[in-house]
Amino acid sequence: MSYEGYTEYLCSNGHLSSLDAYFEAARLCTRCNAKIVFAHDVDETNGVGYDDEGNEMPGTIGYPFEENGFDDIWHKDHYGNKYATKLIRYKIPEENRSIFLETRGRDARSY
Repeated sequence: MSYEGYTEYLCSNGHLSSLDAYFEAARLCTRCNAKIVFAHDVDETNGVGYDDEGNEMPGTIGYPFEENGFDDIWHKDHYGNKYATKLIRYKIPEENRSIFLETRGRDARSY
């Protein structure tokens, strides 16, 4: 049986990105090039898993990130009009952060 899933990453500025499980571990943010400080693996092999009490198992669903503001990214359309898109920032969870920095942060290569 094969593994299917993805990894969610947060950089030190709170930008969220994700990569397929078979990609190299991210070290830098694709939005701002800041260091990745948090990762959460999501196993989608058999869908959402449930424990004996009917609760969703954390490793089979996305992490419940908490929004912590946003950045405006300014663009120009083909007429020269300016408009902004919103890039949401998320609060960096403290749990597992030190484990990530010890295990993935040292040997992960930039993609």
